[in-house]
Amino acid sequence: MEKVKDGKTTTLCSILNLPPIRSGKIRYNGVNVSKKRTSTLANIGIGLVREGKRIFAGLTVLENLTIVTGSKRDVKDGWTIEKIFNAILMLKGLANRKGETLSGGEQQALAIARPDGKP
Repeated sequence: MEKVKDGKTTTLCSILNLPPIRSGKIRYNGVNVSKKRTSTLANIGIGLVREGKRIFAGLTVLENLTIVTGSKRDVKDGWTIEKIFNAILMLKGLANRKGETLSGGEQQALAIARPDGKP
């Protein structure tokens, strides 16, 4: 079966300036974000989690969220585990479940919440 390419990833990569766009403008909430840094875009809520969620399947949700920082409390850029759980409510109830037992949507939520988005 041939995979259909519909341009979603290309569009999102263009919005994220990956690679930098050559012409045109991209507006978000009325603001031109065409040449903004990816980190700036992330701070206003624009991001991309690619296919292949890249979580640690053998670790719990909580361990996945803390593994990169080495801390059970602090996550880079002021995001604490508590803030993550408040932002993505479903994860709090899954804190002690292993990544491999999560549904696809739950794994995607965990991938989005990870401080660096990758193992």
